[in-house]
Amino acid sequence: MIYNTDYKYFDKARQAALISDFHKTHIGCVAVYQGNVIGIGCNCNKTHPMQKKYNKYRTKSDGLLPKLHAEINCINSIKHLDINFSKVKLYIYRIRKDQPYGLARPCPSCMAAIRDLGIRDIYYTTNDGYVYERLEKYKGGVA
Repeated sequence: MIYNTDYKYFDKARQAALISDFHKTHIGCVAVYQGNVIGIGCNCNKTHPMQKKYNKYRTKSDGLLPKLHAEINCINSIKHLDINFSKVKLYIYRIRKDQPYGLARPCPSCMAAIRDLGIRDIYYTTNDGYVYERLEKYKGGVA
């Protein structure tokens, strides 16, 4: 369920997407813990060792370039924190040129990183609006 308070975090994720230097899509991600923003990331043309580590979960036919994804960028900024990551919420926003927002559900590599950290609540834009998804408890992935 999406509440009115969630929209301010979607707006922060949209602001992060605005600073993306990636030429194809602009995606922003915000991590929220106990009502406070603790991490922000956007997709960009850079690469990162953490992205490389999780790219093994992507298929070669998915058409995604091996650039730094917003979710990995955001997670990398908070992974060192001593908090209960099952209480972290991720908000992901994709800006489109032809409409206000687009599908921003995490790809398989980002989903593996999210689950490995123990994050279970993700919110993201779709072509039609906003979605909340509760991830099942997960063991596996890359440690």
